[in-house]
Amino acid sequence: MDRNGGKLAENLDPSRCGLEGDGQSGWWWIAGNLIRDVAALAKMELLPWDMWGAMPGPDEPINDVLAEALDQLAAITADPDTAADSHAGYDDERFHVPICVYNFLRRTYEPVVGAS
Repeated sequence: MDRNGGKLAENLDPSRCGLEGDGQSGWWWIAGNLIRDVAALAKMELLPWDMWGAMPGPDEPINDVLAEALDQLAAITADPDTAADSHAGYDDERFHVPICVYNFLRRTYEPVVGAS
């Protein structure tokens, strides 16, 4: 989530990440999908429109503390040799799937089977 420099920011246009349409792409989209990937690697696969924890919404900024944590998760998950180590990040309460998640499409909280 290096939004202000570094390799990722040099090579990535965040507006090209997501779906076509107003507000359906950008850094918030990248952050949410990274957190979903970490959950999936911990055997908690959720829907693309489920939101929880540190996932920013379309109009929410990503502060430097969260960006640094996301950068670390991205580095771990990008390398097949370390992707399995992402479970340590999943243990962080900001990224761990709670017993209920916010369904962005339905605009309601829903229980998650198997979440703790």
